Amino acid sequence: MPYILFLAAQQHGDEILRELTLTTHVEERAGVSDPELLVAGDVADVINACMTSALEETVTGGPTVTLDVAFPLDAAPAVDTLRHVCEQGDAAAQLGPLLTLPAPPHVRSHFQWVLDQLVTQLPGDTFP
Repeated sequence: MPYILFLAAQQHGDEILRELTLTTHVEERAGVSDPELLVAGDVADVINACMTSALEETVTGGPTVTLDVAFPLDAAPAVDTLRHVCEQGDAAAQLGPLLTLPAPPHVRSHFQWVLDQLVTQLPGDTFP
């Protein structure tokens, strides 16, 4: 995966989650419930920790890296929730009620690709 693009996608996802967490009336403004936001934040923390660990063990001699990531096997539903929350947050950012800017298309598609890879490689595949 492109290392720099992954870092940009990870940073944007973190920014969206942080702003949604701090937003009052988040369900009205972004269509995200508080329980969904909690699940999304928790699984984002797990993804970030797993990816950081995998990146520390990888030699990054070029613009792309191949990672072998250890990830909780039962996390697919939570990853789908993260996808939903980030999509809703990005849509709200495009409409303006959030301070965070929407993700550029290449960052958004990379973030979705990472989540697709996680979900399709975990047992209990929930994303087609």
